[in-house]
Amino acid sequence: MWQANYQDKSISGDKKSRRLLSIILVVALLAVAGSLLGYFYFKDTPEEVIAKMSSRLAEIESLEYQGEIIFETAADLLTHDPVEEEMAVGLSMESFKLSSEGQLDIREEENPKMAFSLILEELAEEGDSFDLDIKSIDQTIYFRLNKLPDLRIFDLSSLADYWFKIDVESIGESFGIENIDELMNKQKLSSGQMEEMNQAFCQSEIIEVTKELANEKVKEINAYHYEFLVDLDNLRNLIIETNEIAQGEPATEEEIVELDESLQTIKSINGEIWIGKKDLLPYKIFLEIETK
Repeated sequence: MWQANYQDKSISGDKKSRRLLSIILVVALLAVAGSLLGYFYFKDTPEEVIAKMSSRLAEIESLEYQGEIIFETAADLLTHDPVEEEMAVGLSMESFKLSSEGQLDIREEENPKMAFSLILEELAEEGDSFDLDIKSIDQTIYFRLNKLPDLRIFDLSSLADYWFKIDVESIGESFGIENIDELMNKQKLSSGQMEEMNQAFCQSEIIEVTKELANEKVKEINAYHYEFLVDLDNLRNLIIETNEIAQGEPATEEEIVELDESLQTIKSINGEIWIGKKDLLPYKIFLEIETK
């Protein structure tokens, strides 16, 4: 009798264990399925990430940056002489690199602070270079020439490694411009104008994501990674709209013609961008501009 009771309890325990195991499996499957559904159906699309990034840019009050631009120019080889054209192949390309790094602080609207360095190098054997540091504090500009190109005609080496001061107000007075502070303040954008420009940029759709790449880390920051191109028509419209916001009046026909002529020299603008997953701010941008 004792043995029968023992067997009944064992069978009952097995049933409870199997039932509990089944419940755990069902819950686990639902959790996995819910995660997958959340990932695919609630994950931000690249366009939504770009839109959120655009809106966050207006919140930036200080930043540090570092980057470089490489310029490549090709001479016109259409000499109509096959021999000369063949000899010129490989000798027509000139390359320059512009490197820059610096800081910007606009937390004090009346006294923005800026500091950056520029290095322009000719990417060729024994190429010249130009190295410049600039700081701006309280409408006073300081600059230092670290390295100067060899102009051969003039020796500028004595100017290197010295800080020079430019007082904007004094320069205005020397050119007969009175109340230059008031004039400069009039050029500053109001908070309302800044908000209008931010809205115009967010709605412009100038960035078109062409490919979603694998997520990467930029300085230990998890980031979305996209390839993109710039819609030149939307870029044109944005420039016209922001100019109207800044100037307080529509662009003239002459200004629009000049803008169209400038944009016609551009064949395409494309690149890559890395956007932080948590703060949705840009951490790295690669840009390539092809001209006609």
